[in-house]
Amino acid sequence: MSEREILVSRFIDRSIRPFFPKGFSYDTQVICSMLAVDGRHDPEVLAINGATAALCLSDIPWNGPVGAVRVGLIDGKFCLNPTARELSGSSLDLIVTSTERNIVMVEGVGREVAEDTFCEAVLFAHEEVQPLLATLKQLKEERGKAPRTVNLQTPSPELEEFISR
Repeated sequence: MSEREILVSRFIDRSIRPFFPKGFSYDTQVICSMLAVDGRHDPEVLAINGATAALCLSDIPWNGPVGAVRVGLIDGKFCLNPTARELSGSSLDLIVTSTERNIVMVEGVGREVAEDTFCEAVLFAHEEVQPLLATLKQLKEERGKAPRTVNLQTPSPELEEFISR
């Protein structure tokens, strides 16, 4: 596995893991396989959104959806899901994952970007991901399977007390 594949796997994991129920200890794999690429857009954002869509359709008890977008800053203006060529002239490259209400994960790089601009970029991403989240929520409601019953594994009070010492 290449370093890039490991990083993309981490993007996906950090985006979806918080939405599994506490105590969910069933082996779960989300495997994203790139079958085609247009050569213009990086597939990281699509992989996160594809993993979310798969979980929305499955019977896994998962409290998503989450949605991801990439934001660039080109000539002082935010650019949603910029192409690789556009990113080469961008002073900011962020991947932001959000729910309807909260930011879940931010990953990226910037070249001398002011803190206010960075915060505006994250808020821009949060606003722009909302239509995708509405679509994923509708997909889950209309096509998703009912969540299966699982036994959640929680530590005993004695073990929790022992660990907290």
